[in-house]
Amino acid sequence: MSYHSHLNQVGDRDTFFQGRIFMKASFTQALANLHPDVAPVLLSEFDQHMVGVVRMTTSDGFWEQHNDGDEILIILQGRMDFTLCYPNATATLAVEAGDILHIPQGVAHGAKIYEEVHILFFTPQVGNISWVEGEQVTEQVAARHRQH
Repeated sequence: MSYHSHLNQVGDRDTFFQGRIFMKASFTQALANLHPDVAPVLLSEFDQHMVGVVRMTTSDGFWEQHNDGDEILIILQGRMDFTLCYPNATATLAVEAGDILHIPQGVAHGAKIYEEVHILFFTPQVGNISWVEGEQVTEQVAARHRQH
């Protein structure tokens, strides 16, 4: 029996293979329908991570940190400086379309955007904290952001 004979199409996007769901999603289509600087579009979830896309024209002092896992960002379009704050050092990288960033668990990060960026991201589902520069990060702020 061939591999394809095991597949059963369900709707547009879900296919079953040996009892597991295979999902197809178009990040190109999601980005085309997404307005800049609004909440990201989630495409899928796996192993306690979310997969999605976001379009941004500004970061306005936005920072985040993922305490329950690493994050992967694939830069599809645009240009920015990306800053990572490690416990004993800070690193700023020039980032552009075609770059992939692997952000370790627990490392705060933010960006200064020069050209609208389109990002495909793989982010932990829980343990995420975000804040705007100048906002004190307290346990209450962290708890509020963990709820999202």
